[in-house]
Amino acid sequence: MILRQLGSNQTELSLNNGNSIFFSYETPVAGYDAEDGFFKTETYYSKTTSRHINQYFKHVDAGDIKIVPDNSIYFAVNSHDIEIISAPFVLTFDSYDQEACQDEVTFAFEFDVFSEADQSVSLSFIELPSALSAQFSNPQLTNADSSGTINISGFNNLPPQDLVLTLRAEGQNLTRSINLELKIREDNFQGIQLLTPVNPEQEQSRTVSLSWTAHQNATEYGVEVSKSETFSSLTHSKTVFSTSTSLVNLDFSSVYFWRVKPINSCGEGGYSEAGNFRTYTVNCKTYNVEELPVQIKDAMGSIVKTTDVNLDIYDQAIVQDLDVNLTIDHGYIGDISLYLVAPDNTRIKLAQNLGDNQNDYIDTVFDQESPNPIVFAVPPFTGRYRPQGDLSVLNGKNLKGRWKLEVQDQYDDSIVGFVNTFSITVCYRGNVVLDTDNDGVSDNFDNCPSIPNTDQSDSNGDGLGDLCDLYSNDNFSLKKSNPTCSEKNNGFISISAIAFFDYQLILNGPNGLRIEESFSNQNELKIPNLAKGNYSICVRSPSNTDFERCYTTELFDPDPLGLTTQINEVDLTVTVELSGGENYHLSLNGNDYNFKTGRHRLALRAGLNRLEVTSDFSCQGRLIREIYVAKDSSVYPNPTSEIVNISIGGQALKANILLFNLDGNLLFSKEVILNPLKRSYQIPVDHFPPGLYFIRVISGERIENLKLLKR
Repeated sequence: MILRQLGSNQTELSLNNGNSIFFSYETPVAGYDAEDGFFKTETYYSKTTSRHINQYFKHVDAGDIKIVPDNSIYFAVNSHDIEIISAPFVLTFDSYDQEACQDEVTFAFEFDVFSEADQSVSLSFIELPSALSAQFSNPQLTNADSSGTINISGFNNLPPQDLVLTLRAEGQNLTRSINLELKIREDNFQGIQLLTPVNPEQEQSRTVSLSWTAHQNATEYGVEVSKSETFSSLTHSKTVFSTSTSLVNLDFSSVYFWRVKPINSCGEGGYSEAGNFRTYTVNCKTYNVEELPVQIKDAMGSIVKTTDVNLDIYDQAIVQDLDVNLTIDHGYIGDISLYLVAPDNTRIKLAQNLGDNQNDYIDTVFDQESPNPIVFAVPPFTGRYRPQGDLSVLNGKNLKGRWKLEVQDQYDDSIVGFVNTFSITVCYRGNVVLDTDNDGVSDNFDNCPSIPNTDQSDSNGDGLGDLCDLYSNDNFSLKKSNPTCSEKNNGFISISAIAFFDYQLILNGPNGLRIEESFSNQNELKIPNLAKGNYSICVRSPSNTDFERCYTTELFDPDPLGLTTQINEVDLTVTVELSGGENYHLSLNGNDYNFKTGRHRLALRAGLNRLEVTSDFSCQGRLIREIYVAKDSSVYPNPTSEIVNISIGGQALKANILLFNLDGNLLFSKEVILNPLKRSYQIPVDHFPPGLYFIRVISGERIENLKLLKR
């Protein structure tokens, strides 16, 4: 933590986390946060303190400064407790960071001892880069030393970069590590590239963000903006420390040229090639409230009173920029707060309880592009000020409707005030136009100005809204349903339209069928009772005699009912796949199910299973499957003396049966053909001597080994 004196009654406290707090006199009023950037408190201060703040931010764009509440400033820069510990000595440098342009830089320091005991402090660098060398005026400091220098050289051997050199100051009772920042710079500048705005033909608002590529050697950048291609006169000239900046309060309907040059302490490069952009071509108009003045209602005890001044605007336009103009006479201007309410109820805070007992608002203009925040202004408020809220949220909104100035009085002090003038100045692109269809989209922006279409849908992207686009390929939707059975003429064809027109349909079908029907986009036209066959459909529009759109389609007999099954012998399930219909009725072992087209899994039981499938259409018939499932093969009777029966498990339609004695000799082998209802085979064994035998059954991928005892 470092405390620096920046000027008379101006100090800065720098914390180890990179944050800092700026004090005017003994009051924290501004600072820097490593994550959120520069900030200042929202309170209005004296002219002297305001001057201190402005001096502190002299190299910072006004738009880059965040406003924070007064009571949050310490938390904004430090998340931990600050602890101050006394030390036997302090080593303080005039500067902890330097830029190196030549081959040598010097860090000067002060050495102060706060202990009565003798102090001897040695100085050394920790891991100094090999290319650099350090020369101490006195590497061993004592109580008698009060100052010294450290010369560092060898920069010519290193490329431009930022280094942190760690200095160790080691005493009897304390060792400190001090970071010295060294920025190696060159005056070798190559050109930089402008990034945004990208397209010079694309019109910009009154606030424009400029950005460019960073330069390795640059610590700051000089930015020039002019309406002249030769930069003979400048509208903006600034030096910034980042690779971007914002221009505010630009003139509408103007072309601006801009260029950037890199700068560091060693020198500066040449300007980049000039870029250009143009601001919106707009017209501006002021709308006034005529019936003024209006007396401001005084608060009643703790009850806040609100006075509304309404401004009805019937012109139709899209707001590109809006300023609020007013004059208010009040004996205690700090009593009142001002809000602007848009027709869509968007509410913007203009000023809240500013000015104390001073007065007034005199020819006050609230302009979002103003560089002067009203919270830092001194009453009477005359001129252009940036409001506490954000007027730019109104850009893009519709002008038409009731605008309202809300004046709130929060203090019951019997002081009278008046709203003497209230107007808004609106800039808009193009001319004021009507909203013919009252859909909230002005005619000059509406892709379908005669028919309400708030969503402005344009499926084919041709610039004409779907509700107006008769010729769009997406206008018509055709649906059909095949007859349920060949003997039933119950198919249908339907058509619907998006575009807002009247239509006539002509349908021609098999056996000389011809149907003519009228419809509109308000309803779907359905032609029922159609047989299978080929159909032609043509659509015309009575109001557009040159329009005709034709389609062909075919209605088919229904597909045959389809059923496939897949047996899982492990978990005793069957997966059925249904086709040919839409709704199916299944019966499995007396249990009924209803399914849609697709795959479905059902549980089986050991032994014989019966599956029946039908659809909604009786003409598709009935499908029946019998599924026999035996979990495992078995032999019986066992023991036996004459004949053994082998029951074969699984689903395979053939099996190999092998008989072995205890010595592994094959005594019998047979391939048998199976069916779902008879899965057994009989082997005579009366001619085999008594003893233990092995029977192997191979069916599909199943291999089972069974034991047989012969009496």
